[in-house]
Amino acid sequence: MVYSYAPLEGITTWWYRQVFARHFGGIDRFYTFFLTPRYGAVMGRDLRELEIEHNAGLAVIPQMMTNNSELARAFVTEIGEKGYREVNLNLGCPMQTVVGKQRASWFLGHPEELDSFLSGLFEDVKLPISIKTRIGFDDASIFPKLMGIFNRYPLSELIVHPRLRSDFYKGSVDMKAFDIAYSCSACPVAYNGDLFTPDSIASFRDRYPKVEHIMLGRGLICNPALAREAEGGERLRLDEFVHFHSDMQDTMREVMKGGDIYLDRMKEFWWYWCRLFEDGERLVKDVKKARKSADYNRAVDRLFANARLRERPYFL
Repeated sequence: MVYSYAPLEGITTWWYRQVFARHFGGIDRFYTFFLTPRYGAVMGRDLRELEIEHNAGLAVIPQMMTNNSELARAFVTEIGEKGYREVNLNLGCPMQTVVGKQRASWFLGHPEELDSFLSGLFEDVKLPISIKTRIGFDDASIFPKLMGIFNRYPLSELIVHPRLRSDFYKGSVDMKAFDIAYSCSACPVAYNGDLFTPDSIASFRDRYPKVEHIMLGRGLICNPALAREAEGGERLRLDEFVHFHSDMQDTMREVMKGGDIYLDRMKEFWWYWCRLFEDGERLVKDVKKARKSADYNRAVDRLFANARLRERPYFL
């Protein structure tokens, strides 16, 4: 089984990928969060995500998000010149700021525009292109039509997150919709969505034996040993998580350069990490209140001193 790390903006940054890889194995591919081509070029913070030294030793696939096929083709060309060998197209981001610009999941409610965009994109591209998609904008009945469009183009892979745009990340995944992709896709199908434990991954693999690629997101942020555990490896240990946290904190402080501003980002991770521990939401309260590094460190030390790992992390 191929395991990949899903792209989450502000979470799976280049430095996070490097810290993760120093402490945990089991991930075959890392996807960048979406990069937006402007004037046909990679600009601003996106350049830092793509610097080869930032991704040394890792299989990294840039993800792009745009509604302009000409800019997309230029972006793919530039990505290839930087040494990357595949590009992923984001058709799943549900955020209103993205949809309002007619990008990503907006296309799922406008199939004619999607077809036109893909036609322009595939006119002349030099790299394999995969797509990460949801199953529709606000109505899953459109998914067979979307699959018909996807099947007209030479995708290297279709990664399906079986929720609607209107679902965001709530409610259950729609496995009946995934069944459609599984049975009729002209290219290899990968899966992403609500696989939070080794048991849930095993159940999925039993049900869909032809799927060779699973993309893990929130479950992997919560439990960084998830892919290892899914392959029968050792369960996450508290001591290795403590070392992982320390390395991440030091790296983030160095990269962000600004006193204690990195603490807000660390607290985003604790929204996920608290689910690792018995009574985790109570234990993490003081961590979330900290405004200075010294207060944060004391709160984290108390948490680790009193923490007991759950048998299985949970998600709300």
